[in-house]
Amino acid sequence: MLRQSEHSHITNECYQERIQELAETCDNEYHMSALPLVTNKERAIRGQARILQAIEEFKELLQNTKCIACLEEINRQILLQKEGLREIEQVWNL
Repeated sequence: MLRQSEHSHITNECYQERIQELAETCDNEYHMSALPLVTNKERAIRGQARILQAIEEFKELLQNTKCIACLEEINRQILLQKEGLREIEQVWNL
């Protein structure tokens, strides 16, 4: 079993808190966008756009961080959010 890297917590190198904030935002947007009983197509499209914005911010963080744990988590989040986008597209035929 691989040991998870620890965050460095060095200012302007470690973005653990921002990564967590973006991940929570994406989770909320996914749940509000992928469930037809809760939302409508217009809301799903807005949620999709917000997730795309978050992915772009993840990519910016990826270029700025030197923290190994951040690099690992950002890459994982980008993959998760892209999968979420695919699911939203399938639900709504976007």
